[in-house]
Amino acid sequence: EDISALKACDVVVAVLDGVEVDSGVAFEMGYAVAIGKPVIGLKTDHRAFSKVEDVNLMLEVPLIKLCSSIDDVITELKNLF
Repeated sequence: EDISALKACDVVVAVLDGVEVDSGVAFEMGYAVAIGKPVIGLKTDHRAFSKVEDVNLMLEVPLIKLCSSIDDVITELKNLF
């Protein structure tokens, strides 16, 4: 069902809170990018992946935007559509 939902969606909003991103979220992001879906990241957690990265760069680079609030996500979605 997860793969079907990813194929059917127009955009993925990935919650990236925590020091390490959930492995399921990482898979969903990778799959979405591989099939050409835009991915918006949401990180409201102040903890960082490292001293120089809020999120692992392998996950941050393909994002169309890394947002810090739901309001930022909504603005980005409005801009996208």
